[in-house]
Amino acid sequence: MRKIVLKGIPGTVLVLILAALPALAQGRRQAGQPNPLVRLERALQAANAPALTPDEQSRITSLISSTTTSQPPGSAVQALEASILAGNTDQIAAKTITDTMAANFLTRANFASSVAQILTGGGQLTPLVTKFGSTRVVQLLNSLVGGGFGGRRGPGMVGPEAR
Repeated sequence: MRKIVLKGIPGTVLVLILAALPALAQGRRQAGQPNPLVRLERALQAANAPALTPDEQSRITSLISSTTTSQPPGSAVQALEASILAGNTDQIAAKTITDTMAANFLTRANFASSVAQILTGGGQLTPLVTKFGSTRVVQLLNSLVGGGFGGRRGPGMVGPEAR
């Protein structure tokens, strides 16, 4: 069995970057997850907000599907991997990665905004923001398409009054 030995600072940096890649890609929603709205439904219940109607569930689920298919899993990570393997550590590679990350950020922001509009129409957004604060609610909305919710899941969320 051969051992690959990376020497010096460039080797260490490469190992650290490659070690971080799975963590970056892990934030994506798993395909086998039966109900992507579980966290949102639990948060609504904890905030004493009205439950989602079947129409709201359908609209949000449709937004989740369209967002996750328009934003391939780990696209920024894939750009970083391609740059590393091609030996491109120059500004062009950095710009490609930055552009990919910016596009992903805008996609997530548009998604969260669309879901917030749905929740506003159903009277759910105000109780969520009152209970958890605006930052946590945005994190919750973004968690519907992957990514964390501040390190906590479900009803274990902490509202602003507990900070």
